[in-house]
Amino acid sequence: MAGMLTPLRQTCCDTVWTVTLGLPLPWTTGNGDTEAQAMHQAWTGPWDPISATANVLFWAYAAAILTQALSHILRPTPLPTATAAD
Repeated sequence: MAGMLTPLRQTCCDTVWTVTLGLPLPWTTGNGDTEAQAMHQAWTGPWDPISATANVLFWAYAAAILTQALSHILRPTPLPTATAAD
């Protein structure tokens, strides 16, 4: 979820600041003369619901894969069982 809110700051053609929100797919972009104006426009301007949904799905699958991998790596070792002969 942090990837969806990570601002990417870049300079472009006709504006001083361009801020794009969303990794790996940008779902909103803002432009302005200052960084604060660009961030405000990015948060309050139009956004692309398809890219936002794709970001949520991407990060959900990434989290599921990471959780599955960690569960296999950090699997507890079974305790030895005692038998009646012991």
